[in-house]
Amino acid sequence: MLSLWKSFDRLLEDFDRDLTSPLFFNEKTAEDGSFVSKVHLPGMSEKDIKVELKDGAVSVIAEKKTETTHTSVKKYFTVPKNCDTENLKAELKDGVLTISLPTKALPPSEVKTIPILTS
Repeated sequence: MLSLWKSFDRLLEDFDRDLTSPLFFNEKTAEDGSFVSKVHLPGMSEKDIKVELKDGAVSVIAEKKTETTHTSVKKYFTVPKNCDTENLKAELKDGVLTISLPTKALPPSEVKTIPILTS
């Protein structure tokens, strides 16, 4: 279980490092075989938020403009190798964006013997 938490901490390391606004924050947990990230985005609706998976990274981009304000949030984090990228889910409820990253078993690592050459 300890290695699961270490993997999860590495997963969201970049996500936490860039938090610059007091208007939102990130919670992370491991639940039911998934990594779960909850990003608090008060005042944002689903039309203001875009979540994408590209090249092994998840990006969260939220932007809202009104007559007097402009709020923009951009966060990126790397998806671990044991994440089932076909089944990622994002849900927005009461200003909290929940991203679920289900895990899967990894195949055993292949060991390759490398010959040593002599001169």
